[in-house]
Amino acid sequence: MLQKDLASAAGMSQTQVSVRLRPTGPSIPIDQVVRMCGALSLDVSSVFNEAEQRARSCPTTGAVEPDEDEQTRAVGRRIAASLWVGCDDPDFIVLAIDQNMFRDDNRFWTPTRKQLALMWALHNLAYTIGRRYPIRDPFILKPVMESDNIVP
Repeated sequence: MLQKDLASAAGMSQTQVSVRLRPTGPSIPIDQVVRMCGALSLDVSSVFNEAEQRARSCPTTGAVEPDEDEQTRAVGRRIAASLWVGCDDPDFIVLAIDQNMFRDDNRFWTPTRKQLALMWALHNLAYTIGRRYPIRDPFILKPVMESDNIVP
């Protein structure tokens, strides 16, 4: 089944389906799993049972404390890459940020670390744009508010 057909049958956008089916994509919300299973005529409990069996057969390693800088840079790079690919679609931009910022382990992914990941995303995008388009044209969007009116 093509992604566009699955999206239509599940009542989702093709972009949502594409993001969900990436091997390294974010977790899939349960309501979307149910809708995709229904569209594919799959039994939801069977899908979860198979996923559980596959997870058990994967080798596990001892828990190692993740490196904060490495993690935030990696997530920032993923966000930047997602935004680069979908920069002409405002809905995709929102989806890309939401899906990349959703983290299951909120013990590690504090608001400050999420903010750092977004800062790295901006850093990576700015660097990439500067390398690709070295001519410095004026910024194309008008200011939303005058600088003096922005709350310090």
